Amino acid sequence: MNNFAGHETPGDLIELYKFDQRSKGEYARGFELSDLSEKSMLRTYSEDSLFLSSLVEFAQANYSGSHYAIWIADNPDLNSAPVVVFGDEGGYHIVAENIKQLLVILSCDAEAMVSWDRVVYFKDPEDETSPWRGEFCDWLKKAFGIQPTDDADANLITEMAQTKHGENFKKWMKQFVG
Repeated sequence: MNNFAGHETPGDLIELYKFDQRSKGEYARGFELSDLSEKSMLRTYSEDSLFLSSLVEFAQANYSGSHYAIWIADNPDLNSAPVVVFGDEGGYHIVAENIKQLLVILSCDAEAMVSWDRVVYFKDPEDETSPWRGEFCDWLKKAFGIQPTDDADANLITEMAQTKHGENFKKWMKQFVG
């Protein structure tokens, strides 16, 4: 994982990467760990060096091209730094207080739907379950003691993370995006 130049790769993501290699990425709808060291999605928002150095893009969030990033801010421990989603058609939102909370969200096997106003995790009842979801949920319990969920929105993870970090993140973003 080359995305973390200058920072130690978060241990929680290293463990996810190991699971990802076994499952070939087929455990959470729309999610894909990626080497995004070029920060292609982030550069569509700003080319400012402070902006680019304060966010670490690490995964695709949905099939249409939204991406997850870790907002480094003043937090040297990337395992506990907030996770942000940047929408492929605009919008950026805090979605989890840390990587482990993002793992809970991923366990619901729903695709992130990102707009300028909000992010929701949508799962059409007709969507097939990802082939490795069961193994992923078992792995979360064993590796992290995480209880999987079937409904990320009802779990309130994103709402709580936005309450804690959302305003600060929006203020921070305003210096880079009009």
